[in-house]
Amino acid sequence: MAIGSQTPSYPGSNTNPGDAASQTRHAVEGAVESAKQGAQDVVDRVTDTAKHLADQAPAAVDRMKSTFDDATEAVKSRAGDLNDMSEDWMKSMRDTVREHPIASIALALVAGMIINKMRGD
Repeated sequence: MAIGSQTPSYPGSNTNPGDAASQTRHAVEGAVESAKQGAQDVVDRVTDTAKHLADQAPAAVDRMKSTFDDATEAVKSRAGDLNDMSEDWMKSMRDTVREHPIASIALALVAGMIINKMRGD
């Protein structure tokens, strides 16, 4: 083999170094392109999911607001019922004291004595 007249051959290879480098470069370019496409697919899926969630968010907020409004109304209604009940109970107690003043005073004295005994005074 004359120097510079032929490309050297490598054992176990039917290609010269220039062809191997070219094949390697093409393989790397293909892998990079494939990775870029895979990354773009992931970005597209994430974007689609984010858009879908953003589209559904107003409806979810409206449902939550409606549920909160219903709960607020239920609490207000129950508070009103309890207020009415306490007013009725107080009116009933006033009427009982007016109808039975001596029994009411005796009951208050007994209750006071029991509380005094419980406190240990």
